[in-house]
Amino acid sequence: MIGGAIYIVLCCDYASIEGMKTIRLCYKLQEKFEVFSNSREELLKLAYLAKSYSPKFSAANFFVVEKNTILGIISIATTYLIVVIQFNSSLVKNE
Repeated sequence: MIGGAIYIVLCCDYASIEGMKTIRLCYKLQEKFEVFSNSREELLKLAYLAKSYSPKFSAANFFVVEKNTILGIISIATTYLIVVIQFNSSLVKNE
């Protein structure tokens, strides 16, 4: 179950990275054309559209899903585990 969540997060992050690569590639390619050529204008339009509609994945618009999300989930789970262990050990001492 955790492996599936990690896989989904990595896929979402990979798609976002590929969107950014598309934008960079459009800007690099447009430099190879003349200033007022149709190809250059089309590449600039494509870069604008790719930037406007770049893939961003969110969890119900609460937070953006990225690689950092995995670390956040792990840190929250670790903190929760530590708190549970501390409460459990304090209950054992009181008995």
